[in-house]
Amino acid sequence: MILAKTSFGHLSSVNLECVLWVPCLVSCNLLSVGAIVSLVKGFSLVSSGSDMYIFRKNTTEVIWGKLDGHYYVV
Repeated sequence: MILAKTSFGHLSSVNLECVLWVPCLVSCNLLSVGAIVSLVKGFSLVSSGSDMYIFRKNTTEVIWGKLDGHYYVV
């Protein structure tokens, strides 16, 4: 389970299954957007300018990220 911030500043919990955890990345975590938005998981991705939004099937925003260089910071 991860806690992510939405663009409204609310905390949202997302339960991910069958994910790869890499403990040697002590100072950061990686999140595969492709794995999250796969049809099996039921999420969709929208990007607009430097913002990235991940929604559940019911269009509830669950994750927001801001572009920082080449990567989105969630």
